[in-house]
Amino acid sequence: MIEQIQDKIKEAMKARDKIRLDALRMLLADVKKEQIDTRKELDDAGIIQIVKRSVKKRKDSIEQFKNANRNDLVEREEAQLKVLEEFAPKQLSEEETVKLVDTAIAETGATSKQEMGKVMKAVMASGAELDGKLVQQLVSSKLS
Repeated sequence: MIEQIQDKIKEAMKARDKIRLDALRMLLADVKKEQIDTRKELDDAGIIQIVKRSVKKRKDSIEQFKNANRNDLVEREEAQLKVLEEFAPKQLSEEETVKLVDTAIAETGATSKQEMGKVMKAVMASGAELDGKLVQQLVSSKLS
């Protein structure tokens, strides 16, 4: 996967796409930093974890920039987020997540917010790529 990132960096350089180039370079730097810190080569699964972390950072930054009315920075972060999402595994859609939450609630027999932990654990253990915040919101709204 590192070779794929390096190839995309070359393409971005040739296309003079600064935002894409910056996002890819930061991703590659994060991967190399992790390899240095752990003193071993990362496999694709390890790189995907770094991509997920980077995506989460970008989403948090976008939210903070929106709250600060910094639309110029929001646009830049959103563009970089799109680049990173090319390397991230695809998450379930909201409709699919709702079905998964409904199934977990039925299986656990949860009826109140006190049982939210059981439902969250069941949903997250499904092995699907999920947005944790979305799952939490859905479980909370359905158990209220």
